[in-house]
Amino acid sequence: MLNGSPLPEKPWAESVATAVYIQNRLPNSKNLVKTPYETRFGQKPTVKHLRIFGQLAVVNKPSHQRDGKWDHTGTKMFFVGYTQLLNTYRFYDENLDRIITSCNVTFLNEQASGGSKEVSVDESIPVT
Repeated sequence: MLNGSPLPEKPWAESVATAVYIQNRLPNSKNLVKTPYETRFGQKPTVKHLRIFGQLAVVNKPSHQRDGKWDHTGTKMFFVGYTQLLNTYRFYDENLDRIITSCNVTFLNEQASGGSKEVSVDESIPVT
């Protein structure tokens, strides 16, 4: 996953954790009927929230973290994984060289059903 993404090698632990997260939601050779997640929790896992590793996204800053009225409302970061919370993701910030957790995000260049569609950010929102 890391080799096929535009990310540097620093977030390699995130790529391993994401691979395990996805593997637990897929059937395996030992049990073709149930996934490991289904065996553990007794319900089918949802896969609606899965994203492409290394995908670019704009993580929005809450208003209390902005310096002023004209400060940027979002920062471009790379998607690197999932959290245990519903619809919350982990992102790699190249500028600060750290991992950020957020649910207030807009994914860019999403791929859906074999084709590609662009999800653009509102033109009035400046992006760093």
